Amino acid sequence: MVFLIATAVNLGAEGQTVLTSVSQFSQLEWSEGDEFCFEGKAWIVYDGGSGLFIQDESGTMTVNIDTYGASIESGSILSRFKGIIQLCGGGYSALYNIKRSSLELTGEIETLTPIEADSTKGFQDYWNCLAKYHNVSVTKDDWLKVELENGDQGCLGGLLDEGKYEYIVAIVGGASTTGLPLVNLVEAGPAAGIGCVIENSQAQVKATYNLQGVKVDSQASGLVIEQLSDGSTRKVLR
Repeated sequence: MVFLIATAVNLGAEGQTVLTSVSQFSQLEWSEGDEFCFEGKAWIVYDGGSGLFIQDESGTMTVNIDTYGASIESGSILSRFKGIIQLCGGGYSALYNIKRSSLELTGEIETLTPIEADSTKGFQDYWNCLAKYHNVSVTKDDWLKVELENGDQGCLGGLLDEGKYEYIVAIVGGASTTGLPLVNLVEAGPAAGIGCVIENSQAQVKATYNLQGVKVDSQASGLVIEQLSDGSTRKVLR
């Protein structure tokens, strides 16, 4: 991938800083309450409900969405959105908060090709990157843990049955309460006899989770994952 560095910015009619590439977000110095508007072409790599991973030729980044809504398909082309800066960590980092209602899509979808992860590297080596990891194991205790063949571990955002999978496609980004990197699941290729997310409308709902694998209220809106009384799970859009 060729990385293009663009630093020129301008102020829009509403006094917002207008950005035309993903890399510009991290290149600028922000103050609390600064408003911005992205106008360009970027791809949605992953929509985790409260976090949106986007990329263009200059790089990949995460922005925070103010409200939950229907999940946006990976590969959707984004042309514009507006947001406001919230500083955290004593002003050393910025959260790029955007309004879901301001997202403008072109209506086109392109296939995104994940990076083939090096078997000697760990999840954090592919931070904010859509990557394909081979021969991974999933175990479950109070939370889901995913482990690579080299022993590197992550906390799995999204539900899978325990077992060993031929591959998973995921984007790593965000903090988990376990101290491990959060591995946001996009796709899983099961080995023989191992099931992925299971659809079952007959059993009763025991617990409800968001796409990061965090337990939420049973009436939560948006795309959630329900754990059923027979041990299976299903994705539900409300």
